[in-house]
Amino acid sequence: MRKLTEMDKSILRMLHSGADNKTSKDKLMGGTGLSLRQVQDSIAVLRDYGIPIMASRTPNDSGYYIATSQEELEHGIAQYKKQVATSEKSIATLERIDMQHYLSKAVEQPELWKLIGSDVIEVTTTSDSATFRVKDTL
Repeated sequence: MRKLTEMDKSILRMLHSGADNKTSKDKLMGGTGLSLRQVQDSIAVLRDYGIPIMASRTPNDSGYYIATSQEELEHGIAQYKKQVATSEKSIATLERIDMQHYLSKAVEQPELWKLIGSDVIEVTTTSDSATFRVKDTL
């Protein structure tokens, strides 16, 4: 485990105890001058030190806070488990996609790609498939 940096300590000083006292990611970034990735990295390090930093992603009430009870800890963990379940569902859905079938649909239904936006995606059909290219400029 790495030693706490000034960056980590700055994040810790800005966090409050209790779910009702969340600190938004924007406030953490603005108050420290750090990027979102740096804030997340510091929070991960602080958690490694055993500090129960929770993240709420509730619309209009998101932010980070230090859990003050077992209930807050469990609620925060449940939110992460829900996020993981959603990610696992997305992975399973993507793994079921048959790329050859998907590409053949581009040949059979070029109007579908117009709906997506021919200003964004260029489809080139071949005799047995199709290729896609995201245009450089939008």
